[in-house]
Amino acid sequence: MTWARGHTSMFRRHTPEIVTSVSAIVKRFPDLIDINAAKDSADPFVEALARVESTLIDEITVVTDEKFAPGRSRIPHVCQAFRLRYLSMHQLFIFEGWPFDE
Repeated sequence: MTWARGHTSMFRRHTPEIVTSVSAIVKRFPDLIDINAAKDSADPFVEALARVESTLIDEITVVTDEKFAPGRSRIPHVCQAFRLRYLSMHQLFIFEGWPFDE
């Protein structure tokens, strides 16, 4: 918690637009979250923030290591459904031109 207080620019408050977007995401992809899980799921909020911000800024990209998989909705499913760009961590490294040979 101390670290988070020192890095407040990394966090966003829930706006009415974000809450509305989370609601739309969870309604369309109810299995994106596990209501019985011991911890909260940030996925719908990350995607909602991307949806809201992408209406203001053209270059929003969600970065995830999740992949399409049968049986349960994942971040790539939501991104595709709401036309959000997304990359895997590996694709991000390549896109940014970060070298790995040293």
